Amino acid sequence: MEIGYSNDDLLTKVLSRLPTKTLLGLKCVSKGWHRVISDLSFIRVQLERSQSISGFFFQESFHYCDEDIKSLSYLLVGKEQAVVQNNILDFLPENVVLKSSSNGLLCCRSCLPAQDLVIYVCNPSIKVWVKLNWAKPDKNDSFALAFSPLSHPVDICKDFKVVSIHQIETETNSCFSIEIYSSETGAWKTLKDAYECSYNLYGIFASGFLYWPTDGDHILAFNIEKEQVQLIGLPSPMVSCKGVPEMCIGESGGHLSDSLGLDFKFGSLKIMLSLNGCLNSL
Repeated sequence: MEIGYSNDDLLTKVLSRLPTKTLLGLKCVSKGWHRVISDLSFIRVQLERSQSISGFFFQESFHYCDEDIKSLSYLLVGKEQAVVQNNILDFLPENVVLKSSSNGLLCCRSCLPAQDLVIYVCNPSIKVWVKLNWAKPDKNDSFALAFSPLSHPVDICKDFKVVSIHQIETETNSCFSIEIYSSETGAWKTLKDAYECSYNLYGIFASGFLYWPTDGDHILAFNIEKEQVQLIGLPSPMVSCKGVPEMCIGESGGHLSDSLGLDFKFGSLKIMLSLNGCLNSL
């Protein structure tokens, strides 16, 4: 029996207030509901209304050790009392190390020691995962996941990319090469150029770019569509400080945010820098 609505706007207004996991089940109610929930305009409205963070993943790691810590915890927030879940990724075939996340999807690799290192991309809300072939496994490679929910909000097999950065040490400098996995082709592609830079391990996806902090006063930016690399210079601190400022980056509201921690004689100061609009030339 078809449940009819004369006004899709009313249905959109009601359903867009529901969480994504609930909407996945409601798509089966009727063809009309499936059409409305699958529409890009509905997805855009629902995403704008569900910007609040549902929880945080936490995983410890060893320094100077080839083994990984298998335990991974998820801290659920938004309730009166925080809840810790330790089995949220138990649908995967093995224990994993969390490497990257993007708009509800996770990129993980096998825990060491392992006979074969495997990369997984999964959606924990619906317990769906795909396995990526990895021809040249290296535990030190950095992985960053890029996924746009406005393209394919549910089926993770259709529109995501994983970018792998491999460090190349030479006698004179530090370089890296880039490989890109596309879910559309199901294969890796290696970019021809090698780039001189010493990067940090964890990348952030925001506004069509992947970003990595570096050991210097730059941020490494990679344009997903154009497959181009650029180093973005950070503003120099206006005040003197001891040592090199510590930097971390993150995503907020779909945009890149950067934090500099400066150590002073009488305490510490964190300066938030907005980098929106800095990539028009890329």
